[in-house]
Amino acid sequence: MAKMLPQKERTLDVYLNVGAQVRLAKDAVGKAYVALGKVLSSVELKKVRRALDLLDGAVSKAENRMFCDHPEISGKGYTSVFYGTVGMEARSQVEQEVLRRAKKCAEDLFMSP
Repeated sequence: MAKMLPQKERTLDVYLNVGAQVRLAKDAVGKAYVALGKVLSSVELKKVRRALDLLDGAVSKAENRMFCDHPEISGKGYTSVFYGTVGMEARSQVEQEVLRRAKKCAEDLFMSP
């Protein structure tokens, strides 16, 4: 099981990487949800919806922790670190960086031999 980093190690760089990975995961699970909807009943599909809801709850906590760990970033475009899709157009420099990292993460996951 993963262990939470101590506060001094939870740098903005760590949060940006986590945000990139979370966006990628949310996109993948969301697409799986839509695809599975074609072959599963609504009762069966509830488990996948629950996974998305649990992920959303964890993302909310991560965002809150990021702003507690780094109060200096409040109001500087960091609200988009964990939210949005990887296929969207960046609305800020922070989001552009998160999307760049998400693309790199996807390449590492799916393009590596």
